Amino acid sequence: MLSSSCKADHHQDTSSYYYFKLWCFYFLLDAAYGYLFHTLLLVPARWIARQLPGAVMPPLNDEKKLVEQEESSDDVTLEWPSANAIANLPSDWIIETKSHKKGDESNVTCNKTKSKKKIRSSKNANLKSSSQQTDATTNPNDNPANNDSSQPYYLNHVRGSTRIRQASQRIGAALGTLLTTYLICCCLSTPITLEDLGLTTNNWGQDLVCGFLVGLSIVVIIFAMEVLLGWIKIIGFFQTADPIESFTINFSWDILFHVGVSINEEVMLRGWMFTLGCRGIHAMALNLDWFQSSSSTATFSIIASIILQSSLFAFLHLHSPGSTYVSLINLFVGGVAASINVMVSGGSIWLGVGWHFGWLPWHIYWAF
Repeated sequence: MLSSSCKADHHQDTSSYYYFKLWCFYFLLDAAYGYLFHTLLLVPARWIARQLPGAVMPPLNDEKKLVEQEESSDDVTLEWPSANAIANLPSDWIIETKSHKKGDESNVTCNKTKSKKKIRSSKNANLKSSSQQTDATTNPNDNPANNDSSQPYYLNHVRGSTRIRQASQRIGAALGTLLTTYLICCCLSTPITLEDLGLTTNNWGQDLVCGFLVGLSIVVIIFAMEVLLGWIKIIGFFQTADPIESFTINFSWDILFHVGVSINEEVMLRGWMFTLGCRGIHAMALNLDWFQSSSSTATFSIIASIILQSSLFAFLHLHSPGSTYVSLINLFVGGVAASINVMVSGGSIWLGVGWHFGWLPWHIYWAF
C-alpha cells in the first residue's frame, strides 16, 4: 500500500485536491450508509433488549428517552461497588463515597497512599429492588438522582439491554464503512483499490490473529504488573453489577460492539485517510517542488499522513467517556503505532484490526 500510495497515476486526476474531494465523498457516503444500517439494526436490537434478563428500558413510544439511554455510558441505577465487593477489599483501603463530575480525571484514577485508597463508588447504594426488575415501562431517568449533573464515572457502566443497542450502532457503522469502500473501489472509476487500502486477502487471517494476540498480550502484561504492584485487587470473576443479568450475554454485546469499532476505525483511518493523505500530500509536495529527491518527498508524505490520521483518531475520541488530555495524547500515539502496524505488515490493515480488537474489550473487563 505504501509504495503505491505515494505514486501518481498519470491516467487519472491525481492532484492533492482530487484526493481531498475523494476523502470528503467517502466520509459523507460512509456516514450515510452507517446511519442506514444502524437504523435497520436498531429495530431488532431494541426488541431483543427487552427480552434480556434485568432489562430496564423506557416505553417504546418514548423515542427521546430511548435515544438518551442508548447514548449514555453511566447507568446510575447500577450499584457499584457492591457491599460484597467492598467487604473483599484490603482493610487499609478506606472507601470514600463521593460523586464526581463525569469526565473528571480523578474518577478514573485509583491512587494508593499510606493512609487511604480511593475507589469509584455509586451514590445509589440503597436502590429499591423494584428498579432491578425487567419492566419495559421502567425508565431510570425518572429517578431524580439520575438527573444529577454530578455522578460517578464508569467506563461503559450500562446494562446489557443498553449495550446491545450500542453494539447495533457500531456494527451498522462498520457495515456502512465496508459497503462504501466496496462501492468506491470496485464500482467507481477511481485510482484506489481494495489492496491500496490494506484490504488484501494475502495472509489476512494470520495478520488478524497475530494482531489480536499482540493487543491481548499488552493488556495481560499491564494487568499483571498492576496486580503485582498492589494497584488492583481481584474481588471476583465473571460477575455483573446486577446479579439478574448474564455475564456471558452482556460480554457478547461488548464483543460485537468492539468488532464494529475495530473495523470502522481501522478502515476509515489507517485505510482511507492514511492512503489518500499519503497520495495527496505527495502530489502537493511534487507540485510545489518542496524536496529535491523523490525519496524525501515520499518520506515526508508518509510522516505527514501519519500525523494527520493520528490527530483525527484522537479528535474522534474527544467526547468519549473519561476523555482527558493524557488519554488524547495516548490515542495519538496509538494512531502512530497503528500506522506502523500497516507498514510492518506490508500494507495490510488486518494486523491493526486484530490489535485494535485485542486491546479494546479485554482491558475494560478487568477492574480493581
